[in-house]
Amino acid sequence: MTEIGTAMTDDEIIESVRHSLIVLGVGDIKRAYEGRSLVGAFTLCCCLLDSASGYCCNGNNFESFCVQFLHKVNRKYRQIQQLLYTALRNGLVHSHSPGIRLENGKIWRFALSTENPEKHLTKSEFGDQVEVFLNLDCFIADVEEAINRYFISVSDLKDPHRKRKHLLEHAKNVGWLKISREFEQQDCAGILLRGLVTGTGFPQDKQFVPQPTDATVFQRKKMEPEKKRKKKSQIPGFLLPKDE
Repeated sequence: MTEIGTAMTDDEIIESVRHSLIVLGVGDIKRAYEGRSLVGAFTLCCCLLDSASGYCCNGNNFESFCVQFLHKVNRKYRQIQQLLYTALRNGLVHSHSPGIRLENGKIWRFALSTENPEKHLTKSEFGDQVEVFLNLDCFIADVEEAINRYFISVSDLKDPHRKRKHLLEHAKNVGWLKISREFEQQDCAGILLRGLVTGTGFPQDKQFVPQPTDATVFQRKKMEPEKKRKKKSQIPGFLLPKDE
């Protein structure tokens, strides 16, 4: 970490936002999945896309971010960007379950799964219903790749689409997630607790700017020692608990 004064450079602001979205945001999604909070992992994916869209599109334009970046990861996303927002994002965030979308006399919905990655983003029709299969491993990887592609576009100093300018304006207005400190303390029963204190970073604050790093480098101390064997998931560097 590099200590800075009250004024942050544009590059430092961009790196702080990237750290917030990739290292903290994607890291939280993978930890949710590792803890088998599957609906929670899907929900956090939607929240992260929402957050990224604010920096990217000069406002919370979820669908625009999906068209510009998720579509580049997999072209099938362009066909369902409205379904992602109205059914998946709104349903999970507001009702803790995926919703539906009515379109051209059809009822569109998602089937969320941790199985059959080969079926990811495929459609099945049953009468007046259309079901889009969404595999969680694939979705997490797609969201992470889309955000990485966004930051590659921001690094273009010519900035033909003003993405860099939009990011800096949004960061100065709303800030970004940061870790204020890590802590270790004992509770009343003498159990050692480890955790993080988070806050909001702003360009004018005196703070620490994270150095460029890959999300795979970021590690948190485990709350408990390992008790079970682990098996590899479909995401490189990501582990799932062994089935009972």
